[in-house]
Amino acid sequence: MEYVAGFCAALLRSLAFYAVFFWPGWLVLRVITFGRFPRLRKPSRHVEDLFDVQFVSFIGFIAIVGPCVLLVPLMRS
Repeated sequence: MEYVAGFCAALLRSLAFYAVFFWPGWLVLRVITFGRFPRLRKPSRHVEDLFDVQFVSFIGFIAIVGPCVLLVPLMRS
């Protein structure tokens, strides 16, 4: 039972990661590449697009969390 719960938790975590960070990553990559990448219009469920969705979501994560991490030391001083 604990394996099923762990699998469900990992699945929900990854889906939430893709749902939250895909669109900011999509926007950042569109601006940086002048609209050439990513070709995806929405997160796809096709296996061949999974790497692109993961990459775009990771860029979105960096774009949101990165400035927050960099600003915390500046706000303390």
